[in-house]
Amino acid sequence: DIREALIDIVPLCVPPQLPQRKLTDGLHIIYAGLMLPWQNPIPGFELLTQQLDQWNAYLHLFTGTHQTIPMQNQDLSSITCHSRVFSHGLVSHDELLEWYGKMSVAWNYCEWNPERELTSTTRVAEYLWAGLPVVQPVYGELSRQIEQYDAGWIVRTSLATAIPQALSYYREKSMNAQRLAREYLAWDKAI
Repeated sequence: DIREALIDIVPLCVPPQLPQRKLTDGLHIIYAGLMLPWQNPIPGFELLTQQLDQWNAYLHLFTGTHQTIPMQNQDLSSITCHSRVFSHGLVSHDELLEWYGKMSVAWNYCEWNPERELTSTTRVAEYLWAGLPVVQPVYGELSRQIEQYDAGWIVRTSLATAIPQALSYYREKSMNAQRLAREYLAWDKAI
């Protein structure tokens, strides 16, 4: 019967038990994940670092390159030289989740490409689960839900015009991020 599903699809899920937040003083922004040649988060990082002093904020990068994929044009040195940017490299998943609990906001902004539009990013689901409101472009998979729950900031226009308002009210949005994760992404609801 053609009406039967040939493939069962299990959506990206997170545990129903939400982690406790252990916020540090100040505004701490996190970006985590591999740097891949078809992604370009650098223009967003450059705009963000221009605001760090004014906001008294810090950017934490947990990133590295893939072992087998050659990289071009992904030099972070212009960003990591900033006194408010900390490059932690790649760490274990458990350690990364601990860091999530100490951060204020997650950064998931990357210039458009087909992979970013079609992908279901684990990092965004985990950011929300950890209570991190997300800065993300409109084309991201969970953008509609993030907007519905007021669990972050969806960048519809240029990033340069969106950043100044993008990080207001992050504490309120943190609770909304976890509510979205619990009601939409938790495996006891999503499967």
